[in-house]
Amino acid sequence: MAKKLEGKESDRFRCNYCGYPVKEGRDAEGDYGMSGWDFADGDTDGSELLTNGAFTVNTASWTAVACTHAVAASGQSGNCSQLTRTSSDEQYIYQALSDLDIGLMYRLTAYLKSGTSGDEAFILRLMNADRSRTKYSKTGTTSSTWTQYTLYWRAFPDDNVVCLVKNSSTAGTMFFDTVSVYAYDFKAKEAGTGCPFCYSKNWKGK
Repeated sequence: MAKKLEGKESDRFRCNYCGYPVKEGRDAEGDYGMSGWDFADGDTDGSELLTNGAFTVNTASWTAVACTHAVAASGQSGNCSQLTRTSSDEQYIYQALSDLDIGLMYRLTAYLKSGTSGDEAFILRLMNADRSRTKYSKTGTTSSTWTQYTLYWRAFPDDNVVCLVKNSSTAGTMFFDTVSVYAYDFKAKEAGTGCPFCYSKNWKGK
């Protein structure tokens, strides 16, 4: 029997290019209908947008908040980033991106691992330019093994700051490595129909 889809207009379902609201929904299992594509159906596009996401020799291009930031050995690949809490319930490093295309999708990936604080909460976060608002986030808990996590977002004006967050008041460290941001291209994946306003095939928002 066919799955029943709940169609609705909301900020969660908009064309990735023009922002037009689309009446498409997801069923209880999280599957999309015949039109549009899930994020897993796209491909990275263009060049790397983040600077020094491998932390090979230093922490250049990153700014630390409520923590010290250093390079440590035994990363996911070579060296890695080590955050050590100095204050606050939330410590993070951040980097502002440039040359984002408004309306396009982007994908942040990062490997995380528990430090001396133990298995703790983390956040991958996309904020506006002055870091006054969180626009998109991915939460989870670190473990003793390197694990990759992913955050997707659709770019709006001034939404360009990537934050890697140790979300705990516990003293100690957390590790990040192999951090990357790419544009995420759906154009190679043909949807069942185009956006009813701009006719783009890349029209499934989330």
